[in-house]
Amino acid sequence: MITAVVLYSTLARLTPKVKEGQHIDILTDCQSLVTKMKKGPQGQDIRLLDEAWKLLKQIGDKRATVCISWIPGHDDIEGNETAYTLAREARYKHQAAAAVDYKTIKLRHERELNKSWRDSVDHSQWNIRRSIEGEFSRQERTTLAHIRTGHCTLLKAYRKRIGLEDDGTCETCKREEDREHLLGRCPAWSQEQRETFRKPFLSHRELIKVESADIIAFLRRIGRLPANDSA
Repeated sequence: MITAVVLYSTLARLTPKVKEGQHIDILTDCQSLVTKMKKGPQGQDIRLLDEAWKLLKQIGDKRATVCISWIPGHDDIEGNETAYTLAREARYKHQAAAAVDYKTIKLRHERELNKSWRDSVDHSQWNIRRSIEGEFSRQERTTLAHIRTGHCTLLKAYRKRIGLEDDGTCETCKREEDREHLLGRCPAWSQEQRETFRKPFLSHRELIKVESADIIAFLRRIGRLPANDSA
């Protein structure tokens, strides 16, 4: 499937740039890809390869030709094995003094940010019941998603983080008002926690098992959500 993506992406980039009468060679070490493409446009059971044939037709309309050929991978080929070994060794060398271009830095930074974001928004640990939450209003569903990720403007710590507050601490106990503090640790809301969750001061492990309807009810009780909202 990955090779199909690569082939389609390559052809998608090439097609607008192909000149009339041009010949293009595409080399791949995937024999199965070449075999599948030999079946022609009518013999494709992978959508991307079907799309690849449509691009090949566009190229053919320009009287250009494309040859997709198989070449062996680097295994057991002396020159390729040497290049692979050197590249692998270079990966672990100290490169603090090596020049790095802006594009590389930007891509690395974006990759790290995306990883950090994915790690922070793992919903799989929460007690999510989609059949029930499907009946919630849009505001309720949005609030639940924000609370579960911690990226919620109902939390003073998050509001400070994004520049909406100068102080991210709880007004009552002067501790950082993050998700765990607001829902499970703040003594100011111990009565509401007891009434809603049937006990005050929830640990993180207990908090993620709380029913979604109870989270919404708690936020309404402490005035963080309005009593009524539109769907």
